[in-house]
Amino acid sequence: MMANPPDHPAETFSTAELRARGLRPRPGEKPAVIETWKFRSATGQRFRWSLTQATEIKPRILIAQPLDQTSANVLRAIWTINRAAKRRRDAAEYSYDREMHGFAGHHKRTTQT
Repeated sequence: MMANPPDHPAETFSTAELRARGLRPRPGEKPAVIETWKFRSATGQRFRWSLTQATEIKPRILIAQPLDQTSANVLRAIWTINRAAKRRRDAAEYSYDREMHGFAGHHKRTTQT
């Protein structure tokens, strides 16, 4: 780990540590410390931020907007429902083909005598 230069704070946090505290780096800020790491042949940089460089993560507030019952909106709704059902069907088929039966398989093995 790099030693902190004298003009940078001693307590710094990774981006993941900031997010765990409900914070994120302020846009446009440069990291307080940049650590270089190496593992085998791979190298990279890890950014560390001070609390003064962080801002609070505000939750997104989404309000559902009612739509008019036009034929285009109804078709979009039907398409969305069908697509969601197909995604679930495909995921179930994928799991079944690979014998990843999960809860149903466990229940079947434990209830048979």
